[in-house]
Amino acid sequence: MLAQILDAAADYGHLDPARNPARGSKRRVKRTAPQRPTMEPEQLPALLSSARSQFRPILAVLAGAGLRNGEACGLDWRDVNLASGTITVRTAKTDAGIRQVDLPLALREELGDHKARRERVAPDDPGQ
Repeated sequence: MLAQILDAAADYGHLDPARNPARGSKRRVKRTAPQRPTMEPEQLPALLSSARSQFRPILAVLAGAGLRNGEACGLDWRDVNLASGTITVRTAKTDAGIRQVDLPLALREELGDHKARRERVAPDDPGQ
């Protein structure tokens, strides 16, 4: 922000544009990557018990499987194998993102309960 202020001062002729003291790679503060909170598999049931019923399945997948938002929203029932306890990510940001993810037991149970409550479950139905 200071560099932008001094750039404006240079535009108005109050500072030599070539000598902005706030510009340059040595003047910048190095940023640290934000620490994102993580969740242990044992914490998943407590999180889900506080969620509204329509949000539980997607919240369970996001928290329990560690998928990105777009990956979780792109899932169909054909991607969920409750017998083997895996989710197949078919649509991902990169080719390396296409993978199989092991499901924690609590997530397997949550998805199994959700699937049993649904009236119609076709392979290409979204898991919502």
